[in-house]
Amino acid sequence: MNDQAVERATGRPLAQWFALIRKAGKGESSHKEIADHLHDAHGVSYWWAQELTVEYERRSGRRVLGQTQDRLFQVGVSRTIEAPVAEVWKLLYSSRGIRMLAGDLEGSDSAAGSTDSAPLAGTASLERLDGESPSGEYLNTTTFEAGSHVRLQWRRRQWQSHSILQVRLTPKRGSRTVLSFHQEELPSEKARRVMRGRWRNVAGEIAKSVK
Repeated sequence: MNDQAVERATGRPLAQWFALIRKAGKGESSHKEIADHLHDAHGVSYWWAQELTVEYERRSGRRVLGQTQDRLFQVGVSRTIEAPVAEVWKLLYSSRGIRMLAGDLEGSDSAAGSTDSAPLAGTASLERLDGESPSGEYLNTTTFEAGSHVRLQWRRRQWQSHSILQVRLTPKRGSRTVLSFHQEELPSEKARRVMRGRWRNVAGEIAKSVK
């Protein structure tokens, strides 16, 4: 978030919003109280009230990078691939693509392995994933739009609850594709770092595989 974008959208730079929060005695208030104050007292839209509050909490040390208001974490990774959406989707939809999502890229049963074995103990079709991979990740498909995106419950064996992973393909001029991973409800900052590296590796592997 930068001052120019904030000022264009809200009429004030970040420093002024932070000063107004403190002046109103809301500096140590809950996320909801700060956001409600910005909306009610200053007419900030609900979306921008949330964004300003998150940034205030992050810069004042109450929230670290990638942490959401419920104290969980999220991460986003994207990469432009030199191939059309249909080609990238075909790879994701294959057994090999599912292993890229479900398995450890460094393991022999993962992206670099053969493509003829089922990657999950349960159902192994991308639109109906429901099972655990050999490396211990549990996946369950909750939203499926062919050629566009898939949304999954995604949990590592050591996590107490699942995260939400969305994989989306967006067409780009020149028959290219933007591949995006967004994962939320991660349990810790360490998990966020691990998954950022994981999806960067997966995106790189996909980019190489469709060439």
